[in-house]
Amino acid sequence: MPLLELENVTKHFPVFGGVFRRMVGKVHAVTEVSFSLEKGETLGLVGESGSGKSTLGRSILRLSDPISGSIRFEGKDLVSMGARELKHTRQHMQMIFQDPFSSVDPRMTVGSIVEEPLRIHGIGNNETRREKAAELLEKVGIQPESIRQYPHEFSGGQRQRIGIARAIALKPKLIIADEPVSALDVSIQSQILNLLKEIREEMNLACIFIAHNMAVVKHISDRIAVMYAGRIVELGESESVCQDPRHPYTKALISSIPVPRPGKKNKKQILQGDVPSPLNPPRGCAFHLRCPHVEEICKREIPPLNENKVHPEKPHWVACHLQ
Repeated sequence: MPLLELENVTKHFPVFGGVFRRMVGKVHAVTEVSFSLEKGETLGLVGESGSGKSTLGRSILRLSDPISGSIRFEGKDLVSMGARELKHTRQHMQMIFQDPFSSVDPRMTVGSIVEEPLRIHGIGNNETRREKAAELLEKVGIQPESIRQYPHEFSGGQRQRIGIARAIALKPKLIIADEPVSALDVSIQSQILNLLKEIREEMNLACIFIAHNMAVVKHISDRIAVMYAGRIVELGESESVCQDPRHPYTKALISSIPVPRPGKKNKKQILQGDVPSPLNPPRGCAFHLRCPHVEEICKREIPPLNENKVHPEKPHWVACHLQ
């Protein structure tokens, strides 16, 4: 049984306007997303800003409730859970947030920040929680003596390490990392990525790694899901998606990855046009406004996410009428 299963998860946000604040529309943030995640597996969720990646991550943890679909964690439906059962289940699911500056409380010491999950779930006493916090800080590369310091005394990379320590305090089974390196310097990004890989392997953690940088996702993920305009348009093993992309949007993302060889460059595929508005998504395939291979069927019908049979030994799904 998979650790996590999503089936047709949809999240729309109402838009209100006018004198009487009536609903005048809705933002189609996530639409009918389905996938599964095995224990110890890392799924990279990649796409442009505004594609629905972060909303999907927050919906999985029910930080933002989906309007339809099912989310099953170890076979239990999170959507139908009551508050008490959800709190207990959340002990096994944690999140690493994008901004290491706003995701920690500046009024709390580093020790209190890392201890907080233990305190909320009633684990241990003050002394044992303090010892655990020092141990976790050391695990992520922060000196245990820093336990009484405040967040403003640390750099962005160090704050993200503190966020990671807080996320693993309860020994979760699933981590959702929402662009955890995008706000950091390039020199620090690799350190945080390697730390996440080490912790994942040591604790056998499943991870959903959200990013808009295809090179970063390729480095850390076992499988990759490509999102565009709130839908998954391609899903498969990391090597398969990167070496043989099938969707034109994925091909454009892959072409943007720099080649680490002097004098050699990728032939970049520059997409024309703009990302469609989530307030008024186009009919048919949302990518047809920018696709270089668009046909009439693309303008009429939304392509389903079907398995591509080119390499049967490597499961690979694509939402494209031309595949």
